[in-house]
Amino acid sequence: MIILSIFFWILAAVCNSIMDTLQFRYNGSFWSRFNPHFWNPKLSWRNKWDKNLSTPKFWGSTTFLVFLTDGWHLFQFMMITFAALSVITFEDSFNLGVIINLIIYKIIWSSTFELLFRSKT
Repeated sequence: MIILSIFFWILAAVCNSIMDTLQFRYNGSFWSRFNPHFWNPKLSWRNKWDKNLSTPKFWGSTTFLVFLTDGWHLFQFMMITFAALSVITFEDSFNLGVIINLIIYKIIWSSTFELLFRSKT
């Protein structure tokens, strides 16, 4: 399954490139042709919050469903998914065990991120 693993790794790199393009070169990029309230990180971060920017817009909008709020987080979600799939499929065939492992990897990644990101220094 090395070919599939490499394919997922390439897709993860593509997603990472798109994230950096959105973050650092949005103006003039391919993505600037589309709704800036979803694709432009200078605007789209607000999609996670209510109109007063004080509480989450919907349940999960600032945590595990954040990928639904803007383009940057959508491609981050896909990058992490493809990277995990690359690792999982390196030696295994694609089956139910891969899906279960993917879910476990994503829960571990997200939980670790939230624990450290939200901790007070």
